[in-house]
Amino acid sequence: MTYRILFLLCVFLTTQPAGAFPQEKVTKSEAVKPSESMATNRQPDAVGDGVSFDGRARIIDAATRAARLHLLEQSLRDRRGGPPGEVMKRVQAMLDSKWYWNPFPINIQSIEPQPSWPDHTFRVHFVLQNNSNAPTSGIVQGNATQNSWQQLAFGRWFEPSAKVTNLGPGQSFTGTLELSRWSAWTPTPGPADVELDYWVEDPNGTLTIVERHLDPNGVFIQTPVTYSNVSATYGSVELYPACKPDGPDFLQIDSFTSDPASVILDPSGSGGGSGQSVTLSWKVSSGGFPAEGTHPGSISGVSLSGGPVGNPVQVSAIGQRQIYLVGVPVTSLKGPINLLASGNCGQKQTSLQLGLTLPPPKILSFSASPTNGYVYTGSPATLSWQVGDCALHCRVSMIGVDGLGATNFSVSRLPTSGSVNVTPPYNSVYSLTATSDGGTVSANKSVTLYSSMTTSGSTFYFKMTNANSQVTPCFTLAIFAPDATTAKKLAEQQNGGYTATQIDASELLTACG
Repeated sequence: MTYRILFLLCVFLTTQPAGAFPQEKVTKSEAVKPSESMATNRQPDAVGDGVSFDGRARIIDAATRAARLHLLEQSLRDRRGGPPGEVMKRVQAMLDSKWYWNPFPINIQSIEPQPSWPDHTFRVHFVLQNNSNAPTSGIVQGNATQNSWQQLAFGRWFEPSAKVTNLGPGQSFTGTLELSRWSAWTPTPGPADVELDYWVEDPNGTLTIVERHLDPNGVFIQTPVTYSNVSATYGSVELYPACKPDGPDFLQIDSFTSDPASVILDPSGSGGGSGQSVTLSWKVSSGGFPAEGTHPGSISGVSLSGGPVGNPVQVSAIGQRQIYLVGVPVTSLKGPINLLASGNCGQKQTSLQLGLTLPPPKILSFSASPTNGYVYTGSPATLSWQVGDCALHCRVSMIGVDGLGATNFSVSRLPTSGSVNVTPPYNSVYSLTATSDGGTVSANKSVTLYSSMTTSGSTFYFKMTNANSQVTPCFTLAIFAPDATTAKKLAEQQNGGYTATQIDASELLTACG
């Protein structure tokens, strides 16, 4: 069994690299801004680690790594806090430029699946090409970072699927590196940079790995091997927390409202009234994450259902919808309206209930005749009325009060339309009131008396009853007449079908119970 312990001696090259001529030392400024003389006067040559030179440009691992160091230092100094991926884009642009020919280009083919931390492995599929004139062997190692320096996840060393062995000139190697070891850094949800590096054995390299194995006597033998980084490439990936049964929950329903909040029914209370509609408004968000994608905050669908909406209807994450309610059965109006949002981390649902109200009754007409209620003293006046939109628990009543505040007429139940004769002893005001589950309305009508040639008489009070009337079996009134007999006769003549029973004035409001 072999054990390998990694010792990072230096992150970037500060000594002579593999493939460089011993008498030459490449500085950071030389790596970033190579002169034209570097690209012309050298014949193709080969060195032992598979790095070669041609007439186009000097190909030195140190140049690549020193340039990376310079750009990373500059970016960390000048661009910290900038957009994710900016640093790596600049580095990749440098690596792809004409000044540096990379003998071992690495191309990231795909990254899958979209990772979530901290317990999710994601795989980087890559192709390594050997453009040198000698076979090469090495290992591909990689990591995911944010802000250029926060290493979030990395692959273990010497993964079989990322180990290159004796790759010949012109050949390519297709491999996969798993990034599954998460560091203590907490990622910022969103883009992260993925870096792949190709390392080869190099006695002048920057990384020494001590390989340990047991000899036949059971003694650990340690063999240090030094590596150089001779190629790099970059990609990007989105990092997000994993969905868990107990949270966190990124899908959010920010609002769900109805305008107006209540609906006026038809007078019978059986459905939506004339002209009735509501506008539903809603907003579903992804908890700060982008609304679309494969991350936990993505919104895969939003729907309305129930109540007057009926079967589920797919809608946008933010929107409004007007629903017309005229004639919609009250059973549907009473049902809750549901807003369901679905995402990668499950579902969120909320509901609202429409308020239901009945329209108040309407007094369509209330009049007095003859001559609009101007009559001689002792003569009857006819009060007529018509009430509409009075259905559930409807009650129509009338009361008459003279100028002194005394009640001279009282009916607790009347039909929604009809007429009644009154003979007030003094100028009086009659109030018609209609009440239902939708509310109460009232209207007044005056009866004004003129003096006649004969004005002598008294006010007599009667209880009027009709056993055959289901709506108004009883009411009370006052009549001005010369005597009680005449008053009784007038009361019964003016209210056909009713029997007049004389009562005391104090009983006018209580005689009918």
